[in-house]
Order: sequence, then C-alpha cells, then structure tokens
Amino acid sequence: MCGAGRTLVSPDMMTVTSWHMPCTNLGVTAWRISHRGSPRTTLLCPEHDAQLRAGEANWIREAIPLEDSRGV
Repeated sequence: MCGAGRTLVSPDMMTVTSWHMPCTNLGVTAWRISHRGSPRTTLLCPEHDAQLRAGEANWIREAIPLEDSRGV
C-alpha cells in the first residue's frame, strides 16, 4: 500500500489533501524521507510519487527516491 496517509501524513489541517487519508493504491516507488529528524523508507503510489517530485508536498523537506540514491 502507498505510504501517503499512513507513514506520511500532512501536518497542515487547514488544507485537507490526499496526504491526510490513507491511500489505498499500490505503492510502487520507494522513497527515503526524513520527517522530524527520523529517516524512514516508504512506498508511494504513482500519484503521490508525482506530487512529491513536483514539490506539491512542500511540508516534506528531505526526500529522495531510492532509485536516485543508487544512481540508477
């Protein structure tokens, strides 16, 4: 399952986004995300992967797709 809304939940309660509710799509892209100083690895579905790559989840400050970290 996708980590959006599970492992990663947006702290902004003024603007409810898809990151507030558990995503039921299959997670396909592994990301290493540091949130509040704690790094974790999670899978994101194509939609949430695209949002993170486009900078639309601006509350996530440190994130890298694991494929990029291996130089693939």
